[in-house]
Amino acid sequence: MKCIFCQLPSHDSKSVEHVVPESLGNKTLILARGVVCDGCNNYFARKIEGPLLEMPFFKQTRHRLSVTNKKGRIPPNKGVIVDAGIGEVIITKDKNAGEGVTIPDKSIEKKY
Repeated sequence: MKCIFCQLPSHDSKSVEHVVPESLGNKTLILARGVVCDGCNNYFARKIEGPLLEMPFFKQTRHRLSVTNKKGRIPPNKGVIVDAGIGEVIITKDKNAGEGVTIPDKSIEKKY
């Protein structure tokens, strides 16, 4: 069998290719082992899927919809408090622990 992207032999590939990234919630649309070689699968994960999933739109959407990554974590989201000199907060969500808010030290300004 040949990889559909690079056309190199892929019969010994160990990974499967998700048509839609698993980190976007896809658990079922998967190409059979060997359709995409391990090299191409890793390339798409590192160079395309990873940067895409780090974009604010996708992080916010995954947070809002509680879509976990491969490690089972929901990405944090950012929010802004327009009071008390706090500029940014990190909103976390966990399936087991619920939601939380963290205020980074650098976001707190001292008022005199």
